[in-house]
Amino acid sequence: MAQRPDPQIALGEVIWERREELEMSQEEVALAADSSQGRISEIECGDNPSFGLSMRIARALGWSPVELVRRVEERERSKGSSVGSDS
Repeated sequence: MAQRPDPQIALGEVIWERREELEMSQEEVALAADSSQGRISEIECGDNPSFGLSMRIARALGWSPVELVRRVEERERSKGSSVGSDS
């Protein structure tokens, strides 16, 4: 059976990509999300944010929380399909 990628890793990747797309620094995202640059860095590296912080980060990146989740799910599916399967 194919192993799904960790959603926390996918979340960090999606946040990093969107931040880069918008040409925002971690500090800018942190300020807009009422967090710290270090915390944004941890999340981009796969640490799990609280639900509230996830929502604030989504909004800081110009997305709704639903859009953030949709993109994370897309990332998981795309990576899951590239992982070898034994089915």
